[in-house]
Amino acid sequence: MTATLVFIDTETTGLDLTDDIWEFAAIRCNPDGTSESLHLFIQHDTAKCAKLPASFFGDHMARWPHGFAPVEPSHAAELIVDILRREDGQRVHVVGAVPNFDTERLALLLTRHGHSPQWHHHLIDVENLAVGWLAGCGEPLPPLPWNSDDLSRAIGINPDDYRRHEAMADVEWARDIYDRVMNGGAS
Repeated sequence: MTATLVFIDTETTGLDLTDDIWEFAAIRCNPDGTSESLHLFIQHDTAKCAKLPASFFGDHMARWPHGFAPVEPSHAAELIVDILRREDGQRVHVVGAVPNFDTERLALLLTRHGHSPQWHHHLIDVENLAVGWLAGCGEPLPPLPWNSDDLSRAIGINPDDYRRHEAMADVEWARDIYDRVMNGGAS
């Protein structure tokens, strides 16, 4: 690997850009084979969670902030900037499932606290990778919308093995999809 990859995921209080990030996770894979991870619960306006679908609201209520000390958004921004830092002057490559959802909100959080996003502008979406890999294997899928669980199963990654919609579990799931596709089906 010649580039730094950072697999990311966020959990938010809704789908709007004005909604807060309440959970962030990342695994940074460096070119030298080392890795580091970050998992945060971030202080947020919990009242915004009331508009979440019932399953997401229930998840938030069950996990917030049980077992974790939530961090202030300004401190979260500092920690996030560090894990997304440049390597040898090169911007890191962000990888995730629909990573623009995460990077758009992260950019707002970072700029709100005096930081500039430092990731490469070409985001890597593991769902698109899976679709392309399946097409290359002679199993093309019809156009959108794709179901991420179905895509995952189609390439041999069982999504039921992950605690979906928990930030670190979703990061691990995205990493495993990436590894499966980029290793030609071997993992």
